[in-house]
Amino acid sequence: MWPAVSRSAAVLAGLLTGAIAGIAVVLCVAGLRLVVEDIYLQGFGDFVSWLGVPAVVGLVAGGVAGARLPIDRFWRSAGLVIGGLVAGAAAGAAVGAAFGSNPEAPWLGGLIGSGVGVLFATLGAVRLRGRAAGVPSALLSVLLLPLAACSPAAPSEAKTLPAPDRADVEAIVFLLGDPGLMQRETHPVAVRLRADIEAWSASLGAEGHVALVVLGDVLYPAGLHAADTRERERDSLRLATQISLVSGEAADAAGARAIFLAGNHDWGHEADWAGALRLVRLGEFLDSWTGPAAGRLTMSPEPGTGGPGIVDLGRGVRLVLLDTAWWLLGADPPGKDEVIEGLREALRSAAGRRVIVAAHHPLRSAGPHGVAEELGRTFGVRFLLQKAGLLLQDLTSPPYADLRARLGEVFSDAGRPDIFAGGHEHSLQVFGLEATPVPRDLVVGSASKLTKVRNAPGLLFARSEPGYAKVFVLRDGGLHIRIEAAPARYLTCENATDLDACMADGVAAFRTVWAETLEARQERGE
Repeated sequence: MWPAVSRSAAVLAGLLTGAIAGIAVVLCVAGLRLVVEDIYLQGFGDFVSWLGVPAVVGLVAGGVAGARLPIDRFWRSAGLVIGGLVAGAAAGAAVGAAFGSNPEAPWLGGLIGSGVGVLFATLGAVRLRGRAAGVPSALLSVLLLPLAACSPAAPSEAKTLPAPDRADVEAIVFLLGDPGLMQRETHPVAVRLRADIEAWSASLGAEGHVALVVLGDVLYPAGLHAADTRERERDSLRLATQISLVSGEAADAAGARAIFLAGNHDWGHEADWAGALRLVRLGEFLDSWTGPAAGRLTMSPEPGTGGPGIVDLGRGVRLVLLDTAWWLLGADPPGKDEVIEGLREALRSAAGRRVIVAAHHPLRSAGPHGVAEELGRTFGVRFLLQKAGLLLQDLTSPPYADLRARLGEVFSDAGRPDIFAGGHEHSLQVFGLEATPVPRDLVVGSASKLTKVRNAPGLLFARSEPGYAKVFVLRDGGLHIRIEAAPARYLTCENATDLDACMADGVAAFRTVWAETLEARQERGE
């Protein structure tokens, strides 16, 4: 006679076994969709939507089995299911390694194999009879192993230098990423950035060049909606906040411009015309703007294309603008080749200008899209999805890896740009130069959302704080980078008890957290 505690242990083990088995089936389905239909998950949210149903079914079925099956039969069945999962994963990984052509293939094969192993093992478990001595403790030991994995914290020590003198500055480029939820009334970063643009516009005057580059995800959650939808008013107000950043009197007098890049959310995660239509709406909105800043708003590259867009700010700097979301969402190979050749020519024809390449997706990242999630979070599921390359928007997906590889080839051939600036991650990050053609990487995506950062190869600095960056183009050919940020609690004052006080404190809390000067000869390899 099994003691009552064994029944309780069986129920617990059943719940865990059922959940793991269900998740394995979901992972298998996601993997098969990629292999058979070339369908990626846009994000972790896709996994927990309709694909998460088998996980719930497994959880319920496992709990019922633990509560109602004879104890000896239950433990043998549970052990067989877990054994089938492990054996299937190992076999699938071996097949993936043998026949796959990318580093993620063994992981993808393992996910598919694990689901297949669970299904066969479950069928076999239905026929089991007899007692399984020792299985309870062994199985529970496996199921209850802590999955947490620690990783080093990201370097976050501030680095400051004096700001350059006005007389030494030829142009200034402000970088703002992922502002899709930002509103002037509730987000201190909007007020602070507008004031900063005004101050430098007044200082440089008509002789200088001032530009704001919005690094994609201009509007959450799915770009600019049609005029006859209820979401349009909300979208318009958020977009008006971004336009207001360059609508001050000094910005107008200096001709400060705002350049908007598309992000994956601006495409609505939809490829081809369905996604491009959202960008066309955004471009038309900017072109038809009649308020302050009219005529100084640009969407680049052209909506629905990969670019590159080229903007020269005087003789000192060239902005090369890419729509990387277009690339990831399934652009045709000939179109990708055209973008690569256009980028190569843009670099070669820069005529001595410093070059900043700007896109939504960064080349490197210490955030969730770049560094594998710890096993202990999301029950290890996001870690597995990322390792298998199933999450399209993560650096490990084959389309993203292809983008990075193709850009690296261009930089090797035509010379690397001085800075590659991206958003996508909701944090502030700085990556150092390496022996490879990878340039200085800036990740600036924390205008309206925050996500954590961890350590990563080449990472010099990272913080999960609201902020923006500015790049000064100096008359002697150097570049001076400054990142401004406020504590995370000032991301938004939307729920503050005293909105005015929160906004005032938030604006005042901004400070320089990173500053460095890139000398012309050193950084351009002259």
